[in-house]
Amino acid sequence: MFAFVSGNLALDLAGTVQQRRTDRRDLLHEPADLARWLVEAGVLDQPCAVTPAGLTAAKELREAVYRLALTATAPQPTAPRPTAPQPTAPQPTAPEPAAPEPVVSRLAAPQPEPPEPPEPPEAQRQEPVVAPPPGEPPGPGARAGDREVVNRFAAVPPTRVRLDEAGRAERAGDLAAALSTVARQAVELLGGPQAVPIKECGAGTCTRLYVDTSRGRARRWCDMQECGNRAKAAGFRARHRAL
Repeated sequence: MFAFVSGNLALDLAGTVQQRRTDRRDLLHEPADLARWLVEAGVLDQPCAVTPAGLTAAKELREAVYRLALTATAPQPTAPRPTAPQPTAPQPTAPEPAAPEPVVSRLAAPQPEPPEPPEPPEAQRQEPVVAPPPGEPPGPGARAGDREVVNRFAAVPPTRVRLDEAGRAERAGDLAAALSTVARQAVELLGGPQAVPIKECGAGTCTRLYVDTSRGRARRWCDMQECGNRAKAAGFRARHRAL
């Protein structure tokens, strides 16, 4: 039911909403779904207690991650190339400056009051930033609000990891710790020292985001087994119909 093909836990959580722009499908219907996702994702070894409020909080983190990651997929504007300076016509010689007014007369003369700065036009006044509703594309200022959400979840201590007597890793914690682990992966992905390309699946109506670590950054689909095969099969059928 759940897929873990995005290369990052935070993006996998964002992927629990399918086909966001067409037939939106949320795979986290009830608290038990989130508890099961955390175990299948490897965040916890055993399901933790999840309340309806906890599910709502997880979805808040999920949508913040999605909007931030979707913004990161947009191409960044390039700086304009410098142009060669254009020749200018010779300027007329300025006249000799007049002799300065005596200091005493300048101090005695009344000085005009500096004009008050004009009030900014209506279009330039700062309005409060309102984050877009869940699932909507990011708008102006959405990144700042979503950063606060991710940072708030990441500030909580993450899941506890230890080696048991057999030398195997144990992962335990409550829901807050589990969501902190996911949020920290989002922080490392979006703000790490190396820029990692985040892409959206190019197959049909799939809107899953993934990390492209392929050679030459040529990966086009979130998962070759599903979206990739379907896209190739559709292309094969289209080419044969054209013959």
